[in-house]
Amino acid sequence: MHQRTVRSHPRPRLVERRAALPSRGPIDGGLASILELQHVSGNHAVQRLLTQRQVATVGAPPAAGPLSPPQVAAARRFYTAQPARYTPAIVKQIQTEIGTEPTGRMLDADVQAVARRQEQLNVNASPALKIDGMAGPRTLPQVFKFGLATEKNVTDYTRKASERFKNTKGKTEQEVAKEIFDNDIVPKLAASQVPAVKFEVLHNLGTRGSFNNGEWALKLDDLQFQPGDKHNLAETAATMYHESRHAEQDFMIARMLAGQGKSAEFINQKTGQNLDVARVAHGLPLAPGSMEAVIAQGWFDALFPDPAAAKRRQNHADLQKFFREREAARKENREHPSAQNAAKQAAAEARYNRAVDEHDQFPDEFDAERLESRVRDNF
Repeated sequence: MHQRTVRSHPRPRLVERRAALPSRGPIDGGLASILELQHVSGNHAVQRLLTQRQVATVGAPPAAGPLSPPQVAAARRFYTAQPARYTPAIVKQIQTEIGTEPTGRMLDADVQAVARRQEQLNVNASPALKIDGMAGPRTLPQVFKFGLATEKNVTDYTRKASERFKNTKGKTEQEVAKEIFDNDIVPKLAASQVPAVKFEVLHNLGTRGSFNNGEWALKLDDLQFQPGDKHNLAETAATMYHESRHAEQDFMIARMLAGQGKSAEFINQKTGQNLDVARVAHGLPLAPGSMEAVIAQGWFDALFPDPAAAKRRQNHADLQKFFREREAARKENREHPSAQNAAKQAAAEARYNRAVDEHDQFPDEFDAERLESRVRDNF
């Protein structure tokens, strides 16, 4: 059984589971340049120039790329509808990263280049980014990687975790898991200034692992260290990294709120984050308008405003309900195989998988799930 993890109250998170194009520069030379041209060359010359520009642009082919013209238009509206978030400075950072001209304004070629980068980021990675040209809360953390998400950190952790579990040196697997956490995760979190996270192994946690931001603790269920269908060390190593990323995300959110002038007490009350940790974050505010702040805002928006929180609670309830129904249907079909029971199991599997897919699209979970998949697949 592929279990899922729960990120604890106040916002439960079921997390268990399973070339760039050159941009087109501005066409118009601006009023000042036209007036200057009039002064030098006269109205007839200006008229010829403007006519040439018009002929050159009318019927110009759309920028090449994976998106259709309507998709390109939709993506451009995505940016212009959020001017406070997609400021010229942020847009320039995106353009620089995808290799187009940093104009500070998203043009067709920029949108197509974002879509190309999304295609590249989907190679050997899951869940998959939607190819839409929108550098939103799922895409930005994949483009601007930091902390646990960097390729170096993921590769280093996966290699060392695999080596430690293969060569236990007489230690129990539970002891090795703690050693991996202390030696291969904690220093990486510390490099991002994340306060030390407690590590606990509990009996009957009910899920492979969870992160509780109030206790500031990563918790694992001891069942995965015992013989049986829950014993899968690749899953264990991947879950540990996934849940640790949630600690990094939560700390980033707190630093983002601190940058907005929010107090540690406000951060604690709004997010449920451990007050001592919130106080540390308060002393490390993210600069408003920075790329890190924009990324953290995307995670915050997926967690705490009322509509998002309600959607997440419903998904949490659906996952629990559909998981029980799936297990019951599997048991019934296993013990009493029939076409009818097989159909019931297929329907139960589909309901659960839809809830899982919805869960994995929450931006913070999407980010952590992609890290989990990378560790698990390369363990």
